[in-house]
Amino acid sequence: MLIHLKKLGRGLLAALVFGVLCGAAVRLLMRFFTLISGQVSEFTWGGTAGIVFVAAVFYLPGALALSLLRGRWRLLGHVLVAATVAPHAVQAAAFRGDVLTFFWSTQRWAVYWTVHALYLAVLLACWYGIARMTRGRAAGKAPGDDERASDTVGGDPVLEKL
Repeated sequence: MLIHLKKLGRGLLAALVFGVLCGAAVRLLMRFFTLISGQVSEFTWGGTAGIVFVAAVFYLPGALALSLLRGRWRLLGHVLVAATVAPHAVQAAAFRGDVLTFFWSTQRWAVYWTVHALYLAVLLACWYGIARMTRGRAAGKAPGDDERASDTVGGDPVLEKL
């Protein structure tokens, strides 16, 4: 039972940590998009907090599945995280037709596509981070194991004498 609670806690923590980090990074990149395109930017702290909260909530099912499931079933967690990331990745990768109406310099176009690439990199880094954080320890090693305990059978000195 305690092991399942640890796995559940690891999934919740992964969703919270990467929801906050990725939500904040995506909000910062949104700010860059508005600055690059010359639009009026009206970003509020409430809107930023909302984006961070929604990101954490959306990552939650995938993070929980990745932390609680093992073996081939872990693929379900990757599918759920991919379903969270996919709409944003498609939006970032899609070439918007209205951008063609902007008469920009070459440097501005380079910055525009660099911000697009950074947006995709942030989304993929969140996916990777959630997958890494929810992965369990290596087989056969429990937290707190040291060299002396690993020399015994099951960590029990009585069984070692048998």
